[in-house]
Amino acid sequence: MTPKRTCWLALTILVPLTTAGCLEGAAGVYAEIQYSDDEKKDTHELISIVQDKNLSGSPKARALYALGGRFTDRAVARPVLFETLKSTNDEEIRTSVFRSLRRLADPATVPALVDLLSDGNSDVRFGATLVLRTIGPRARAAVPALQELANKDESSVVRMVARLALEKIAPIP
Repeated sequence: MTPKRTCWLALTILVPLTTAGCLEGAAGVYAEIQYSDDEKKDTHELISIVQDKNLSGSPKARALYALGGRFTDRAVARPVLFETLKSTNDEEIRTSVFRSLRRLADPATVPALVDLLSDGNSDVRFGATLVLRTIGPRARAAVPALQELANKDESSVVRMVARLALEKIAPIP
């Protein structure tokens, strides 16, 4: 029997742990996630936490962050991250989604991130730009949209981050 890989959510999340090893609710019960050797199963357990209607705030945000970990199935995690991003205005949740996407640094997310660059919320444009910067040269398809942001965005912070992303994605020799 192969030992389970354990990720203590206490590293970035919560401290008291249940003996069952699962998140049982938001009211003072905290979590440990034990990763098995089955990435799909682990990913689905995290998704069930994210989709639990009885949870909100930090427990959900921490599960979203964990979806960007190296022991998750990226193909399954990506759509959940983007669906969550589009369905919430909660700043903590959005921040966790963008942190998770930065951890994934997955070129397959570039088209969806480019779509977010035209979002009406400057925080969303900022987060998407940071993820594209993290992806680096593999995000070349985002260059035209980033150039538009760098030159015309209403937020000076978004313009600056777009310029930094462009320097990393398509440096001028």
